[in-house]
Amino acid sequence: MMSLPRRSNMGNILPYTVHFERGGYNLSSSLLKQELRWIIGSAVQVRALQDAHTDFVPPFIKDRYLLLAIVLALILIGAVLVISVLTGSLRSASRIFFYRDKASQGIYAPPAV
Repeated sequence: MMSLPRRSNMGNILPYTVHFERGGYNLSSSLLKQELRWIIGSAVQVRALQDAHTDFVPPFIKDRYLLLAIVLALILIGAVLVISVLTGSLRSASRIFFYRDKASQGIYAPPAV
């Protein structure tokens, strides 16, 4: 079988032709009805796109380890920043609740509960 020529300027998509037979015979598919033929057309288009991209490798797949290292480094930097901010916030919050000012001379300080 001779291979069909692919046009690279069109994305290497093979040309397909769909020919619909007249329906109405016993046990014919409901896809032969006029209002349901779009399903076959869209299935043929999806198949043509899948056939055109059999050798295609997305550029991010080639550099996945580099991208993974960058993402993990950003997550680590973000975690360090969040922890440092929360630690500073927790210290100031603990001072509000657990720090008791020493009472000045002559001023009664209520006992801590």
